[in-house]
Amino acid sequence: MRTTIFMQVPGAKRTAVVVSVSAPRPDPLSKRGDKRVFLRGPGIPSRLPVHGVDDIQAAALAFTLLRSRVESLAKRGVTFYLTQRGNTQVDLSAIWFGAAGYPMPPNLSLNTDVPRRRLQRRLRAAG
Repeated sequence: MRTTIFMQVPGAKRTAVVVSVSAPRPDPLSKRGDKRVFLRGPGIPSRLPVHGVDDIQAAALAFTLLRSRVESLAKRGVTFYLTQRGNTQVDLSAIWFGAAGYPMPPNLSLNTDVPRRRLQRRLRAAG
């Protein structure tokens, strides 16, 4: 999964941010068949390898880490948008974590004028 969104820190211009979680692949350093995914997103400066004992654990750990970063940024007033200039605010937890079966963080709410399913389709089509 990969998409580009725009992040705005209070008092600064919006900047483009790539959010992606790669498909699980075998970890070349593992002798036990462990898997890894690569994660990119807000608050994560480069492709970060996330390891698990299988595909599901590697992906779940990547989503958990991404969720933690999003929550941390949201607490500091960072907001996310679909476009550079538009007013459509995006709740990343609703898109990524809701689709993955994770509950919505209690401190974040879906604040968008676009219904969530249509928003998810747009992000999938862009990625």
